[in-house]
Amino acid sequence: MKLYIDSANLAELEALTDSPFVDGITINPTLVAHGMGKEHVADVEYFDYLQKIRKYSPGELFIQLIYDDRETVQYEIAKIRELIRWPVVIKVPANQDGYYTVSKLTKEGIAVAVTAVYSPGQACLGLAAGAKYIIPYYSRIERQKEGEGLKVVKEIMNITGPERLLVASIKTEEDFCLLLSNGVKNFTVPYSLYRAMGKNEMTDVAVQHFSESFRVDWKRKK
Repeated sequence: MKLYIDSANLAELEALTDSPFVDGITINPTLVAHGMGKEHVADVEYFDYLQKIRKYSPGELFIQLIYDDRETVQYEIAKIRELIRWPVVIKVPANQDGYYTVSKLTKEGIAVAVTAVYSPGQACLGLAAGAKYIIPYYSRIERQKEGEGLKVVKEIMNITGPERLLVASIKTEEDFCLLLSNGVKNFTVPYSLYRAMGKNEMTDVAVQHFSESFRVDWKRKK
């Protein structure tokens, strides 16, 4: 299983530095703007902030493109290649311009993920264009398809295989475990969910009980 954290908050990312479970970080322009505490971000400060995020990513850093016109995309890719330490995976939306970008970047040897996927058809076109990963939005599909999120994700996984599927938009521990038990291997989750899954108040009670039941005077023992 691979676990990625969907965050551009530097305090959250710093807290993950010693985590044995995190394989990388996924970000998008909205997360970056929130992380910087701004609504609008200029190019220079945006790339500076990406460099700060890169310091905290132990493996792949998924960066979603800001621009969608073909000429400006090339400028953005050039800046990312120049300024950001790799491995980087470029995230591209699942639309016609996106498939073109995926094909072009793949031919240049750049790893690409097709994101905001809602249907098996989009997954098919993403793979045909050469995407390394397909990223469906589970909770949004669940709402859109009225409870058929798991069914759609499984249909997409039948096309991609588990290794090329990276499921996003997971809101609860129950959803995470449901997807895992149905064969999903790669996840990106918000920092809040990652922290919540590692805690249970009953564990804290048990630990406290252990401590109160048995104490050793280690200094005297030596």
